[in-house]
Amino acid sequence: MFLKKIFMKKVHIFVRHVHIYNPLPKARPEWFLIENCFRNLVATLSDNKLPLNVHLTVMFDGNDTSYNDDFLSSFMKSYESDSPLKINVIQFQGGSDGKAFHHTIDHVLKENYSDDDWIYLLENDYLHVANWVSKLADLLNHQKNIDYISLYDHYDKYLYSDYDNLQSKVLFCGSHHWRTTPSTCATFLVTAKTLREDAEIIKTAGGDHDFFTALAKIKSRKLLSPIPGLSTHCMKDFLSPGIDWEKISNSAKLNF
Repeated sequence: MFLKKIFMKKVHIFVRHVHIYNPLPKARPEWFLIENCFRNLVATLSDNKLPLNVHLTVMFDGNDTSYNDDFLSSFMKSYESDSPLKINVIQFQGGSDGKAFHHTIDHVLKENYSDDDWIYLLENDYLHVANWVSKLADLLNHQKNIDYISLYDHYDKYLYSDYDNLQSKVLFCGSHHWRTTPSTCATFLVTAKTLREDAEIIKTAGGDHDFFTALAKIKSRKLLSPIPGLSTHCMKDFLSPGIDWEKISNSAKLNF
């Protein structure tokens, strides 16, 4: 098992998380809880038989007080040290979503990751289906020359008239359909090599839609997303369609 894990593709997950004392109202589903998103993620990764070599780091944006007030603090104190998933917490003070995103990219760039290691830059308000790692492994093992991957089947592609004439290339890899899509949120997977090459555009071209548009125009980068989704951004009216995300969120309470 040890030798097998050495030769698995590596995925380094970086969750950007901040404790919010007085959250501004957002269009969230009634069942939404940030803590459930985190517990759901950990549960999907807590398996000795995962087909990918996964590492999880939480990038906590805040000071000692905010960390101690956050669910993450108590979770880490009670988390079993012999769990198959090791969780690393890095504390910093960014102060905004954009600064935290850029800080996380800078941190990744300083690490000596192999060119073909995958980096998953993840916001803290996402839920994942149970078998997302296996579905991702199928894609990585069957498809070459992938630039960017989203696990979110963004509902705006089905909702807005701007996308009435959207043309996508549809792939079937192992056990799931994937399609090219013009953009996603600031949660995506990319190899360490491509991130090094594209970091400047990502950090300077504007918001997520803007930098994906710039990457496509300047570097002909392509973004793949799954059908149906393997994750969802927990925004009301924009959930990945066809999946009972409320059930997935509620089940996260029972995992630990």
